[in-house]
Amino acid sequence: MSFRAGNIKIGKDSQQVVEDPSPSLKNIELNALELEMILKGLKNTTFTGEQLETIYKLVLKLQDNYLSLTKK
Repeated sequence: MSFRAGNIKIGKDSQQVVEDPSPSLKNIELNALELEMILKGLKNTTFTGEQLETIYKLVLKLQDNYLSLTKK
């Protein structure tokens, strides 16, 4: 006869590691005012050349989202 353990603790209390899903997998919903504030903040910021393409793509996504919210 044998025993089966579903949870084995050795020594002091073990802490469970809860993995947070990566930010790209989270569904983040922003309202029009929040998107407008982010876009205005980006407008007044200086970026390096290596960041330019990434920032451009990000701004396009934010702008598309903003326009879809304001057209409703």
